[in-house]
Amino acid sequence: MAKKEPWYSVYRALASNPASAKVVTCRNEDPKRPGRPEIDAFDNKGVEGRLKQDCAKALRQALMYVFTGDEVYRANAMKILRVWSQMDPKKFKVYGEAHIHASYATKEMIMAAELMRYTSTDNPKLEWTDRDTREFSENFAIPAVNTFLNENGWFMNQN
Repeated sequence: MAKKEPWYSVYRALASNPASAKVVTCRNEDPKRPGRPEIDAFDNKGVEGRLKQDCAKALRQALMYVFTGDEVYRANAMKILRVWSQMDPKKFKVYGEAHIHASYATKEMIMAAELMRYTSTDNPKLEWTDRDTREFSENFAIPAVNTFLNENGWFMNQN
């Protein structure tokens, strides 16, 4: 807020990223059923690509909310997180190099959720709830970690 360096330059770089814009879309949102995932299975690189796009947006939107307090950013982050919170945990399956390629995206989505969980809003629709914690944990975070990352055998701990 005081525009002190080096932090202000970093903030400007964050704010100039397209994923930090006030108008963003959720790549995995079903256009026919808004608020729902278009694909609820996480079992291939195509879904991983959707996650990479959406986690970049969710994390940047969450950070922009923290830095600006503008609830447009919070609404965007919450929408993306809530879409991914509706994945089917039974449809998470290992695919080639998932432990490498899905790891950072999973971590960033969890970071965005944590920022929303531990910040507040006056808008009840944008509040992080116990239901959000349960659904995000049960339908995204736990199955992703258990399926792709919970292994003690990868070279140099790749993931």
